[in-house]
Amino acid sequence: MHLKIATELMECLHNSFPDASIALSGSVAHGTFKKESDIDILFSSKTIHNSYNIGYIYKGIRISIFIFQRQFLQQNDSVFLHNYDVVPISIIYRSEIIYDPSNLILDLKERIINLLMRRGISRKSLIRDLKGEIYRLLEVNASDTIERKEILYRTIKLITTMFFLKECADKINTKEIDSNPFPFIRSKDPKLCDILESCVPFHDEANDVIKDAFYSYISFKY
Repeated sequence: MHLKIATELMECLHNSFPDASIALSGSVAHGTFKKESDIDILFSSKTIHNSYNIGYIYKGIRISIFIFQRQFLQQNDSVFLHNYDVVPISIIYRSEIIYDPSNLILDLKERIINLLMRRGISRKSLIRDLKGEIYRLLEVNASDTIERKEILYRTIKLITTMFFLKECADKINTKEIDSNPFPFIRSKDPKLCDILESCVPFHDEANDVIKDAFYSYISFKY
């Protein structure tokens, strides 16, 4: 059913936009889909000037169409270098090209490979940048609960990114790891995973726990 619907949608897009580039990504592209799986479709064209996605339900299946402009990576490369869970990167990189008359998707894939090489080479300086931001966050004397919660989750996100930069800076995470990185972190650094999991969901002592752990362990380990 998933393959049939994916083919139907891609053919419809191709007939409407014959010069556009179209690819299939996610579990449907790799034949590992389940009954509840989404269908992820990439769409790019020389005439597109913005990047965004459209989601809807069709015949009981969640459909996501990711629309990319040619300059997508150039305009967002800093975001991709400093974050581990960049879903668009994974979707593009792991996609199966169906129509690509102007090599737009192929070009995006090649740019991702270049980006991964840059991230691997710049790993130490990127981690240093993240540490600087964490130090700044941890010294904020916030009394408001909402602000403390924001600081905590931002700090956890930065620490998690540091972990992935150290462990696999030149690799693309799977969608499953992006959505829940803790099992993978535990397989490499159980102590770090225990620290992070002890801070979520937010509680009154969480900020102190993450601060003490960062200064006593995380900043030296990473």
